[in-house]
Amino acid sequence: MTKDRFRVAVIGAGTIGQSFAECLSRDSFDQIAFLDVRATPYFMADERYGRLTSIHELVAWRPTVVVECAGHDAVSNVVPDVLREGFDVVLSSVGALAKVENRTALSSSSSAGGSRVIPIAGAIGGIDALSAASRSGLTEVMYTGRKPPRAWAGTPAAEEVDLEALTSQRVVFIGTAEQAALKFPANANVAATIAIHGLGFERTSVTLIADPSIHLNCHEIYAKSKSGELRVSMSNEPTPGNPKTSWLAALSLQQTVVTKLLGVPWRN
Repeated sequence: MTKDRFRVAVIGAGTIGQSFAECLSRDSFDQIAFLDVRATPYFMADERYGRLTSIHELVAWRPTVVVECAGHDAVSNVVPDVLREGFDVVLSSVGALAKVENRTALSSSSSAGGSRVIPIAGAIGGIDALSAASRSGLTEVMYTGRKPPRAWAGTPAAEEVDLEALTSQRVVFIGTAEQAALKFPANANVAATIAIHGLGFERTSVTLIADPSIHLNCHEIYAKSKSGELRVSMSNEPTPGNPKTSWLAALSLQQTVVTKLLGVPWRN
């Protein structure tokens, strides 16, 4: 099947959704459509992209794959319907899996439709090693997320800390991955990704930090298992236009769809 015959339906036309679509367009994918999005008029006026106003239209369009990048509400309210209709969904908003009801709904919907939920690795590396180590028995998994103060604007951290006045790093959260993903839905997808590949949401320890000395989004994993210890440290540029999200998360979405699912060689 040639690239122009793949049909990619995208739920959400925010920063990541637009970046993802632009990537596919540059890679010569001709059939890309957005489902019921709220986006800037100039973007949705782009004739390269189709519009799908309902699940019914999506089903009739018969996409090769559906990509979610619209946030937690879309995972709760849209993705289950898509899965029940038999379409695989690549999940960008992995933090939504912190809610037990979301995990239950996605599991039952995918079983009913014979479809798959495919969470992306996102902004962190080493997930394959963490998942492999879990087979030997993980005893500890810790995640530390460090971002500049502007990345925490509009989150509960801004209500507790004067972010603009920070002159040194400040811990804005300590708790479980479940608590982090629910309290910081735009900042804790990495914590959720680590949780689903490791010890789970309730047993994964998370520390989130606002640090005025950095401009990158920094992620660290420490895991201990019977097979050894794992340490991963990454520093990522934020996505242009959205300091809360690492650029690598958008690239991970592109990589998952283009290379793994569609079998098309990645082109820089």
